[in-house]
Amino acid sequence: MVQLVTLAEYAAARSPDPEKPLDPEKLRRTLKRHKTLPEPVGERGGEPLFDPQALDEARGIVPGWVTLAEYAAKHGLSPRTLERWPREHADIWPQPGPKRDRKATFPEEGLDRVRRRVQNVPDPVGSPEDMLTWEGVCAYLAPCTPESTMRYRRSSGLWEPGEVGADRVERWRRGRVDELQAGFWLRGKAGEGKRSG
Repeated sequence: MVQLVTLAEYAAARSPDPEKPLDPEKLRRTLKRHKTLPEPVGERGGEPLFDPQALDEARGIVPGWVTLAEYAAKHGLSPRTLERWPREHADIWPQPGPKRDRKATFPEEGLDRVRRRVQNVPDPVGSPEDMLTWEGVCAYLAPCTPESTMRYRRSSGLWEPGEVGADRVERWRRGRVDELQAGFWLRGKAGEGKRSG
């Protein structure tokens, strides 16, 4: 069963940036002006209730497609960083899709592919829950990180210890390996900012 919402609840829940929530009254005016405001399907405390999926459709929200601002907020990236990616990675930059609120949308899967390249994380193979031995971690990251770098990270304590199983072999979840690898990229970006500032 769909949970019906008021425009204010919808605006708070669907805001791409929690710091700047959507204005429910502006949303109502925009949807009315474009003749896409869906009919209310109920009422609570004198406020009309809407199906959130109908509101998404009215705003042009297509599942799997996001604006650059939404993608940046979801992944803790600077919107300015994303603005450089089409130039720097034109060979894999996804084609824009339908516009929403006058902003282009892109397939999230395509933006993920670019982010993985930028953050030096390999394309996903298997499940994020797969458990990898140290040799498996090095083989998985081999397309983007030399084994010597991985040995340095581990010997200097930069790479967090894995889980030791009953067989006394240390293993890491593939999803955690991706997070750790992306973390090195983020720390490097923070270091660049300090050096240039």
